[in-house]
Order: sequence, then C-alpha cells, then structure tokens
Amino acid sequence: MANSESLARNSVTVDYAILHRPATLVAIALLLFLLQLILAVSILDIVAPYNLRGMWITIPDFPDRLNDTGSMLERVFSRLNGWDGHWYHHIASNGYQCSAIPESNNPYQCNVAFFPLLSMLGAGLGSLGIDLLYALPLVSQLAWFATILAILWFARSITTLHPLHLLVLLLLVAYPGALYGFVAYSESLLTLLVVLITILAHHYLANPRWPLLAGLVLCCFMLGLVKGTGLVAAAIPVLMALLHPRFDGKWFAREQLLVYAASSASLAGLLAFFLYSEIRFGDWALYFRYVGSAWGSDGTLRLNPLHLVTNFSWHDILAVRLSNVIAVTMPLAIGVVAAVSLRFAVQTRYLSLAVLGTVLMLFYVYTVPGNNGQFTNFNLMRHMLPLVALLVLLAMTLPLSKLKQQTAGIIALVLLGLVYLQFHFQMEMFHAFKFGYWVS
Repeated sequence: MANSESLARNSVTVDYAILHRPATLVAIALLLFLLQLILAVSILDIVAPYNLRGMWITIPDFPDRLNDTGSMLERVFSRLNGWDGHWYHHIASNGYQCSAIPESNNPYQCNVAFFPLLSMLGAGLGSLGIDLLYALPLVSQLAWFATILAILWFARSITTLHPLHLLVLLLLVAYPGALYGFVAYSESLLTLLVVLITILAHHYLANPRWPLLAGLVLCCFMLGLVKGTGLVAAAIPVLMALLHPRFDGKWFAREQLLVYAASSASLAGLLAFFLYSEIRFGDWALYFRYVGSAWGSDGTLRLNPLHLVTNFSWHDILAVRLSNVIAVTMPLAIGVVAAVSLRFAVQTRYLSLAVLGTVLMLFYVYTVPGNNGQFTNFNLMRHMLPLVALLVLLAMTLPLSKLKQQTAGIIALVLLGLVYLQFHFQMEMFHAFKFGYWVS
C-alpha cells in the first residue's frame, strides 16, 4: 500500500514536471494560438455584407478583395485589415502623408496620428515578397504568439507550474480584446513590449547582465514607436528598481540608475518620431494637432481626477454590453491578485506592486482622455489588452501548486466560468467584426 501511494505521488510530480519542458511550453503556446486563429478564421470566412460606411479606405481594390469568393485566405486577411489597418497599410506602402490619402472621408487627412512600429515591421515583411495585406496582420499575430509564450516561460522561471496556471493563461486568450492579437492594429505589439519589459527588468534586477539591459533598452525604445499612451509602461522598470528588496530603500544604486536610463529610451523613441515629423512636415507637434482636430478636442490629456469623477456614469457603462463590466471590474481583479501575491509570493512583492501601480496608471490614462468618462465597447477592450496581460503575468507567478486540492478545484471552476464568459463576448466581437463594426 505504501509503495502504491508513493508511486501515485511520483506520477503527479512527473505530470507537473512535463509542464516545465521547453518543448511543452512551445507546444502549449502554439496550441492556444492556433485554436484561437482557427476560431477567428472560421467566423470571418463567411461571405457577408461588410459595412464600409465611415471607413477610411486606403487599400487598393479593398471592397473586391474583402468578399473575394475565389480566395478564402484573401477574404479573411482583407477583413483583418479593416478600419485602422488601412492607415497602417497606407503608411507601410506610401510613408507618412498629409492631405494625400486616397478615398478617405476623413477631413483631417494625415496618417501621422499612427505610430510607425507596426508599419515598419509590416514593410519589412513586405520587402521579403509578402503582400502587405498579409504582412501587417502577420506582425500582430507573431507578437501575440510571442506574448503567450513569454508569459509561460517567465512563469516557469518564477514558480512551479501547475495546471491552474494554464487556466489563468486562458483568461488572457479568452479576453474579448484578444481579438486584436490577429488584426492589423498595434495592440498586440504593445502588449508584447509591456510583457517583455517586465520580464527583462525582473531578470536584470535579480542578476544584472549587459544583454538583459540591452534588451530592456531596445524594448523601451520600441515602446516609444508603437503607441503614445503606452509610454506609461516605461514606469514598470522604474517602480521595480525602486521597490526591489536588494536595494533596501536606496534610490541611486548603480543598477537602479541603469534601469532608469533604460526606461528613458522610450522617450528617445518618441522623440525620434517627432523628429521625423519635423523633418518631413516641418511640424514636430503635428501628431497632437491631428489628434486634437480629428477627435474634436484641444489635443491635451484630460488627466484631472475631477474630470473622471464628474463624467463617470455607471449607466453609460452598463448600457453598452456586459463585456464592458469585465474591463470595469479590472481594478478589483488587480487588487485581489496583488493581495494574494503579497501574501504568498514574498520574493516577488516588488513585482506585484510595480505591476499594480502601472496597471492603475494605464487604466486611468486609457479611460479618461478623449472618452469623457464613457466606456465604448470595442475601444476599451483593445486598450485594456496590455493591462490584462500584466495581470495574467502577475497571477502566473503565484505558487498555485501549494493550494489544497479542494481549494484548487473551486478556483478551477471559477476560472472556467470566467473563461466561458469572456469567450462568449469574444465571439460577439468577432461576429460584429465580420460586418465591419470595429469601433463601437
């Protein structure tokens, strides 16, 4: 009897040990990615009327390619390039232009409002002979796969992986905004950079090495080229350096100063974009002028907390769709994850606080400027994607293998329920997406 119990315990250990094999991690990430891609393709591969009204059409022959009955691949990828994908496509093929965008109904015809990294990478794939129609969504898809794999790999380096960790990862894959991991938008690139910056900063502070610091500098620099509001994520390494226990309250240790310098590379990326605008158009602030004109604001970020309080309306949030509630409850989820992490993962408390602080700042920045305190369905979902990835990254570091079997079972049921709920709204978004409703 003793031998049988010993064998049973060993078999469980072996099963969990399989999760730590590099080949297993790659297989899990690839399986999740491919299943989600197949799901997206199966929904989008339906010849149906597509709403072109209000769309900025800059891709040649787009309406014909959109419903091409002879090519499923072309039809699907045309739909993956809708709405803002047209702007990135135009930048990749023609560079930045003002008042020269064809067939656009936008009175402020200037694509300098879109940051360059997605178009640069898409153009790079295009130089290899890949049609931009396929190249731009492919950049997003590669970034999304890399994000899933990076989170798994990081969790493997922090804690003992448990099947519950895979359910936590499913929360990211099932999140409604994960739709933007497959389309020609910059959200998946931003999400990947936010995750990599967190991972690189953690490893550098634990074991300072120049390759890690160089990677951190590169990722922060690219952060300044992918999305303006994403620059808040540069706070992650700074907070981690300030809160790391090995510095014991110090602010200006050598490693800390190097992390601060690496974080400032994000500003260098932003300044490079502004310098290009100055050289190309003679106006470094053209981005702000465009955004202010196109969205009917003065171009400034309304970060006054009173603005959020006076314009916040639960009715506006609940009146749209329940998927908004998922995003609105994100601060509560942040608090729960951080509290659990502070209790169990003593060695990564600084990571918990850094992620918590950054997510709260990002949530605030994304929900206040330009939204007047109102939450729109699709926009909020995509803006929250990097935040959800950060929360999942943090939750993946928790020692879930130490939970009692009964507790683990209850948590598994809760996670499965949340996964089902999120997938339900992700399917809603895909179906709406099929008919061209990208924004609201």
